[in-house]
Amino acid sequence: MWWIEADSPAQIQAGLAGLTRAPVAGVDSVAAELAATEEAVAWALAWLSSHTGWLLLFDNVEEAAHIEAHLARVRLGRLLHEYAHAA
Repeated sequence: MWWIEADSPAQIQAGLAGLTRAPVAGVDSVAAELAATEEAVAWALAWLSSHTGWLLLFDNVEEAAHIEAHLARVRLGRLLHEYAHAA
């Protein structure tokens, strides 16, 4: 299970980029560590799109539009998203 803080698009990008380090090891982990954020996000979404058995939680989503593009790309695992509630 991976947990991504989703208060802003920047946090979502950072969280997805951080996923590049989780499922890889060895030489690939070095490449993941050096990848630019956009490249790391693309790699993470590609990995999620081709593997099953994972759970990804987007926490505190401010606007559905911030995650919709990501949700459309990953269909093999489980996604949860919690929306922020206005006070």
